[in-house]
Amino acid sequence: MRTRTPFSLLALGAVLWVAPTADAALPTFKDKTIVVGKSIAGVKLGAGLASGKAAWGKANADCSDPLVCQFRVKGAVSGDKGEGLFSLKGGKISRIQITAPLASGAGHAYKAPFTTPKTSKGIGIGSTEAKLKKAYPKATSPSKGYFVIKSPGRVETSFVVDQSAKRVSSVVVEIIPAGY
Repeated sequence: MRTRTPFSLLALGAVLWVAPTADAALPTFKDKTIVVGKSIAGVKLGAGLASGKAAWGKANADCSDPLVCQFRVKGAVSGDKGEGLFSLKGGKISRIQITAPLASGAGHAYKAPFTTPKTSKGIGIGSTEAKLKKAYPKATSPSKGYFVIKSPGRVETSFVVDQSAKRVSSVVVEIIPAGY
C-alpha cells in the first residue's frame, strides 16, 4: 500500500486551499468599522458562517471552504490583489483579516475596499505607523512592523505595518488558540 509523504500532503493542501477561492470576489464592506477585539467590517468573532457571508456582500455568498472563507478578485490565486478572509473553528468565526493588495513596484497599494474600514480612532489599512502608535500607545510590538492589542478572552487585534511605506497593510482580529 502506498502512503503519502508529508510533502505530497502539503502540495495537496495548497491545491485545495487555492481552488475554492478562484470564483470569489472582494468583500463589499457595508459596515465600515473595525472594532478592536471584536470585528472587522461587520464580520464578528463568534458569529456563524451565514453572518460572515452576509456582512461582506452578496458577491461573496459562495464560500465553499467550511474552514476558511477567502474573498479575492475573481480569478486571483493568491492575495496579491488584496484579500479579506475569515476562519471558522467549531462553526464560529475565530479569525478575521483584511490585507492590502501588493503594489506594482514594491510594498502595498492602499485603495478601496481595503482602506475603508477604520477603528474608532481612525486606524485601518493605509494609516501611518506614527498614527497607529499615537492612537494605541499600549499596543505591544513583538517584532518590527507588528503591533498587537490584547483583549479579554485570548483575543488579539494585530496591525501589520509595511516597512517600506510605514503604513498599515493588514489588520487581524482573532481568538488565539490555547498553547500559543
